[in-house]
Amino acid sequence: MVAAGTGAGAGRPAGDGGWGFDLPDRLPFALQVLLAALLAEFTSYWSHRLHHRLPSLWWLHALHHGSERLYWLNNFRIHPLNHAINYVLGFAPLLLIGTPPDVVLGYLALTYPVLMLQHANLPLRSGWLNYVFSTNEVHRWHHADNPKDGDRNFGRALVLWDMAFGTYRYRAEGNDPVAVGLYQPTSYPAKASFARQVWSMFLPGCCRAAF
Repeated sequence: MVAAGTGAGAGRPAGDGGWGFDLPDRLPFALQVLLAALLAEFTSYWSHRLHHRLPSLWWLHALHHGSERLYWLNNFRIHPLNHAINYVLGFAPLLLIGTPPDVVLGYLALTYPVLMLQHANLPLRSGWLNYVFSTNEVHRWHHADNPKDGDRNFGRALVLWDMAFGTYRYRAEGNDPVAVGLYQPTSYPAKASFARQVWSMFLPGCCRAAF
């Protein structure tokens, strides 16, 4: 998979990805970015969904959900291990099949504006984009304080896989969860300092009764 007309990637023979598999390398650049996005979003979707299913992973992810108010700082309120797992599972597949840097950068350029606004406490109205991207209107459901509403919209920046696997939620009207925060009851120390929450993963008794 290589962008036609790019410098370093032009002329790269098909199938020279490090693991013997490559995405089509004669497609238009925009289509290559789309294929890379679908792959990265697929693995990111399942990483995120597993963080809501497995107690040990939920304990990592709970730091991100502990806030009872959504605002821009939620982008950075995340356990370092949670962040590392998400990025390894999200980007390793692209690297393993030899995705060119310009295609990866194209995917990042497409999705990072969405991620930076995803937790914004702003009355944004994204219209039809809510059916493509995980905008702040869509993502707020994921932070609801109950699993019925909160186990939704796992996509990193796109909602395609949520639609495919039945976890998409958005309402054109009445699109606000009653409250945001951790599912109750929980033993997670959400009121502790950031450092104590990070360290709690490594203490005896973590990960039990976390849901």
